[in-house]
Amino acid sequence: MTAVLGSGARWLLAQAIEAEAEVFLAPMKGLPLPDGRERLMQHGHGLERQVQTGVGPVGVRRVKLRDRSPG
Repeated sequence: MTAVLGSGARWLLAQAIEAEAEVFLAPMKGLPLPDGRERLMQHGHGLERQVQTGVGPVGVRRVKLRDRSPG
């Protein structure tokens, strides 16, 4: 039962992290660089880290965001 709860917690945390990244990027979607590329972009995921939950530690991976603007 703990394994099922842990996998559910992992899924919920992953969805929350992805949603937070989308909310952060949304206002900046229309800010292109002079060459036409998007300024901010999602650039994969970071290493898995343990987050303490009520069902024990759960491994999650954070979203990596990249700002292409100079300086």
